[in-house]
Amino acid sequence: MHDWSEADFDWNGLNDAIRMIAIPLRQIGRVNVSDFKEKYGEARISCNFGFSMVHGLLYPGYCFKQYKSKRLWALDCYHGHKVMWLVNLVAVPCQQWLYRYLYKRAVAKYPHLRKEIVSAADWPELLKNI
Repeated sequence: MHDWSEADFDWNGLNDAIRMIAIPLRQIGRVNVSDFKEKYGEARISCNFGFSMVHGLLYPGYCFKQYKSKRLWALDCYHGHKVMWLVNLVAVPCQQWLYRYLYKRAVAKYPHLRKEIVSAADWPELLKNI
């Protein structure tokens, strides 16, 4: 879409929009944002909704264990999913709402970058009519 030789493109605006979306998703929404970056002039925010383990709720974005106790890790691995499906009934709709809200806010702040912000979204079905 774009390359770094384009001096007239708003690279700082795009990077700010990416941070406006990814950081609150991880910190407020506890969404598993595994990566966020600009690539070829598009916002790439890799994320998924819900939790498979309690670890994902406590440490969003981390794929390796952050627990100090091996017993706690084993307990979460074997039994965490039994609790988290109930949490996901509430968490997933809230996370999807926040995802849509943050994208809408970023597009409102940078309307000239709408195509670059939305085009490579992981969940485009949530971003209709933005």
